[in-house]
Amino acid sequence: MIIKIDLDKLKGLVEEAGNIVFTKESEGALLELLDLQLQLENAITEAKTNIEAAALELNLPKDLYTTRTRYYPKSDEIDRYSDEKGGLPLGVITLDRPKQISFKRKVGDEV
Repeated sequence: MIIKIDLDKLKGLVEEAGNIVFTKESEGALLELLDLQLQLENAITEAKTNIEAAALELNLPKDLYTTRTRYYPKSDEIDRYSDEKGGLPLGVITLDRPKQISFKRKVGDEV
């Protein structure tokens, strides 16, 4: 697999996407950027899978590596808990986050 990225074209797409409110071409630039992002994410996922498969073939002794567990907050459950209990448990804080806009490409009937 060969991935070529034209950085000048990428820069132009980024600049053009900033005009999305004003022109239809800007929407195309944003869609192209989202498509590039998807291609890169797929390539990274495939590379990680290949690395994992190669590592598993080595049969490394368990004392040579560690595993991690990650915890992710469930915002809906946190909101429900806060509403039911009148607040969050001691030690749990909320952060003020800047406003942001998310973009997602619609595929078929998907929203």
